[in-house]
Amino acid sequence: MENILLKKSFHAKNFKLLKFNSLWGYKGIFTTIRLFGKEPNFILVDQHLKKLNKDLRYFGIDVKISKNFLTNFLNKYSKIKNYDHLLRIAVTKKIISLSVRKRNKDHKYFTAKFFRFQRALPNFKNLQYKKIISLQKKLIYKKKRFFFILTIKF
Repeated sequence: MENILLKKSFHAKNFKLLKFNSLWGYKGIFTTIRLFGKEPNFILVDQHLKKLNKDLRYFGIDVKISKNFLTNFLNKYSKIKNYDHLLRIAVTKKIISLSVRKRNKDHKYFTAKFFRFQRALPNFKNLQYKKIISLQKKLIYKKKRFFFILTIKF
């Protein structure tokens, strides 16, 4: 899987540092924001945070993530000099998990696998992807790059 360059988890109420937890499979919301440049510039950060905070309210999670919070996090913990990375923000009622990984370059050749599956609450970027994670574990990543395409039933 991805090589995570920076990973931190915080208690949602008091922002105390916790042991890192990616939160996959938990009840919560996530988003991924692209970073670029010498200073961490965010692509479409306002739109990502607006949707993330709206979805958190819908799930009854009393946490609000701001651009200032993300900038402070990167300034305090990141040692990256030039960004072309992805910042993943995952939030549950108790934990905020932030991780930074290198952005994968486009591959000219790839393999696509099609699966008939509809995730729970497809309008939300929720963390309960147990089925997708189980499908990924069955594939060999080192030799090929796979893109999942999930068909959605209406």
